[in-house]
Amino acid sequence: WLGRSTRFLCDLAPTARVIAIDHWQGSPEHTQDEELRPLLPRLYETFLSESWDYRSRIIPVRAGSVDGLRQVAAAGLSPDLVYLDADHSFEAVSADLAATLDLFPETRIVGDDWNWEGVRRAVETIAGQRKLNVEVFGAAWRILR
Repeated sequence: WLGRSTRFLCDLAPTARVIAIDHWQGSPEHTQDEELRPLLPRLYETFLSESWDYRSRIIPVRAGSVDGLRQVAAAGLSPDLVYLDADHSFEAVSADLAATLDLFPETRIVGDDWNWEGVRRAVETIAGQRKLNVEVFGAAWRILR
């Protein structure tokens, strides 16, 4: 939410353009955290500042996950990889994963926070419904086609 993962992806793929989709409002767990709550009003600006060195390669899309994915598709883009790491609830992860699979059927999909029950259950449910396999590496996961 402050660009750490986005910058990491830029470092791993030095010629890639990275589309970062986020509403930059924080998650429910952030609003309940006394230390993090004061950061919430300036998350987007902090993301831009922290990612300044990568500004020619990062395209921020200020939207919720599904709306942002639709904007990317409407722009005629087809990402090589989608990294899912947003709201950790079952409903949100299910919607994010289903939208990614529907909009970008050839795209590789990876994510993290497998240790969150909502994430794990959503990925297993959607993958099972679509007869896809999931590979897990610690807290990281990927969809296998």
